[in-house]
Amino acid sequence: MSGAAALDGFLLRELLRGGHLNLSGNAEYLNDINVFPVSDADTGTNLSRTMGAGLSETVRDARFSVALASFAKGALYGSRGNSGSILSQYFVGLTERTAGLAAADPARLADAMGHAWRVAHRAVLEPAEGTILTAMRETAARAAGYAPECASIDRFFDRFAADALEIARGTQSQMALLRESGVSDSGAVGFYFIVEGMRNALRSAGAAPSGRPVFDFGRVGARAAEVRFRYCVEFLLRPDEDRPRERYVELLEGKGDSLIVSAVEGAVKAHIHTDEPQYVLSLARTMGELAETKIEDQRLQQEINLSRAAPRKHDGYALLAFAHGDGIIRLFEELGCDRVLTATQNYHVREEGLRDLLGRFSDTAAILFPSDDGIYRTAAALFPRDRFPNVRIADSRNVMRTYFALSLIVGTDPLARVLESIEEAESLPCLCAKILSVSIQSVRYYVGFKEGGTIMDRDLPALLAALLPTEVMGGYRAYAAFRGQTARGEDDSALERFFEGRGVEEFALLAGLQDDFDYIIGAI
Repeated sequence: MSGAAALDGFLLRELLRGGHLNLSGNAEYLNDINVFPVSDADTGTNLSRTMGAGLSETVRDARFSVALASFAKGALYGSRGNSGSILSQYFVGLTERTAGLAAADPARLADAMGHAWRVAHRAVLEPAEGTILTAMRETAARAAGYAPECASIDRFFDRFAADALEIARGTQSQMALLRESGVSDSGAVGFYFIVEGMRNALRSAGAAPSGRPVFDFGRVGARAAEVRFRYCVEFLLRPDEDRPRERYVELLEGKGDSLIVSAVEGAVKAHIHTDEPQYVLSLARTMGELAETKIEDQRLQQEINLSRAAPRKHDGYALLAFAHGDGIIRLFEELGCDRVLTATQNYHVREEGLRDLLGRFSDTAAILFPSDDGIYRTAAALFPRDRFPNVRIADSRNVMRTYFALSLIVGTDPLARVLESIEEAESLPCLCAKILSVSIQSVRYYVGFKEGGTIMDRDLPALLAALLPTEVMGGYRAYAAFRGQTARGEDDSALERFFEGRGVEEFALLAGLQDDFDYIIGAI
């Protein structure tokens, strides 16, 4: 035990290290119980990275306020995710209340905690009960009562850690989503791990834990929340003029949810969940210079995490694919895919996401069907065959090539036969064309897209004839079309009559349920 009556800068630095150590040791557990605000299994990772960013900037100084201010600045600039953003605000609040202090005794710490949770709460546009904010508020309220009686920092952190544990476990009853999922809030639990790690550091017991924590905070692997907005966007802005924080909130409000904005020391740090990441960043650029940006695909991360628990359909290998449209996804699963991940048109997949996905199948051979040229090029560059013999990136650069390749594979095929079927599909010419109907001044037009150009016509059969001239159709033996959500029954009939009139014997009209094109037509 330290026996110290107050925290100076040196002791604070050790406590922060202890908090980070304990948090990092439990990061995967936090990821496993993460359901709010999005069940993307990254709360532990984000909190740990936020703490790590703060520690990397923490100066060695005897003055409490100097050491804390350097940590808070690093945590703010390096904050990750919803929970990390809130945690960084808490430390900003602690810094504001302890400015100029050489050391902080329990009474000063409790007072600063009361201010810190208010700063964190104010930064969140729509705060919810039963979260890390609840843990911050309740521990501060209790500390205000017992801090004056604590003769040492050790006693203070004993009470602080006990309260943080009790409050974290109680969050499960404070939010319907947590109750239904059978878990405590991962952010509140993470806050407890930080406080417990700081207490351990005081007692020289800062070793990183292994496996599950001693206390049970809920069912591992619970996944109850759907991703409302696909992308998590964060940016650090250097403003071109001095503006109040509220101006940035007004700029971003309504563009998504989980909005957190902080404006300190000539910089603005913002976090938002949105479906329009580039639009959000373009709005930010109207206010100044973007120093840092981050865009993460929450839906992909959620699907990757679900891959861990997905049953394997094959002996010795796994089939993975990207696709868009509920019907296409279901069909690919019926054709044998172990996991189908959602990717919209011209989707840009992050390298980190691909590594994480294929890493989940490191114990077996993994075969990936990208269904997109950009995803194919990214995956092929990351996993060249000579360096990753257990990973096969199929040359399926559109969804139709993936469909035909999967159609050649029988579910019980051994790996060698599957690879032969993929090579056979890759060697065959494949056509992919897309049709979208649009209204221009109340007149309906059909727009056709295929490699080599775009065609528009008011008559669907005429458009099909231009997209698929007779001399081209003769080079293919089987045709299929995925029907989108906006396709009309009369257009279905026109499509079927077109292929019947051309003497096509193998044609399948499939419910793709994609929302971007009326039809995606393919041939092989």
